Amino acid sequence: MTRTLVFSGGGDYADPWHGYAESSEHVAELLRALGDDLELTASVATALGALEDRPDLLVVNAGAGAAPHPDDASLAGAAIAHVAGGGTLLVLHLSTGLFPGNDAWEQLIGARWIWDSSGHPPNGPFTVAVEPDPLVAGIDDFDIVDEAYARLRLSGDSRVLASHTHDPEGGRHPLVWLREPRAASEERGGRVAVDLLGHDAASFASGGHVALLERVHTWLTPSRGAPR
Repeated sequence: MTRTLVFSGGGDYADPWHGYAESSEHVAELLRALGDDLELTASVATALGALEDRPDLLVVNAGAGAAPHPDDASLAGAAIAHVAGGGTLLVLHLSTGLFPGNDAWEQLIGARWIWDSSGHPPNGPFTVAVEPDPLVAGIDDFDIVDEAYARLRLSGDSRVLASHTHDPEGGRHPLVWLREPRAASEERGGRVAVDLLGHDAASFASGGHVALLERVHTWLTPSRGAPR
């Protein structure tokens, strides 16, 4: 059984645009259905304590605005150490904008939401293009009601599973990707997945989005036998 910790936006790690309690509960419901033994918290202190108990999977679904916060160093450090120690990490939606100025977090997840240049059209329907990757074989392109994130700063070395085209600009923007940050010389090191979807409940009503998350979950829990 996968032991999972979901850190949901609250306190300094909430924002005016997202209902993290709602979206995190949808994520938790999906992961429980997949068999995870799950703890969900919006408390930084509780999350830090739970990470000391070495869960298998850490899910971060939070936001914080453009300014740094007092707990950034301890929370980011614990998440980075979790992956370095062999744990896995799923980063959702605006969590790509957490911990401003922390280059290690950006390097770990392969992206950063840049407040004066990243953006999205109004929340609404768009098409998610599923990439030709064996992990997501059999999942067709699908329509979703969500925020189509674009113009993040990307590292360019991630394994992209899904993307979209932002019509006013053309161009393809990754939405879901995977990373294995372990250096070749290291014996340990976990896996990281990023899903830019998940604005609210409508996103998790999409069968295509749920199917993607299920495949990502199998990759983050390799004991389940998912293809690499």
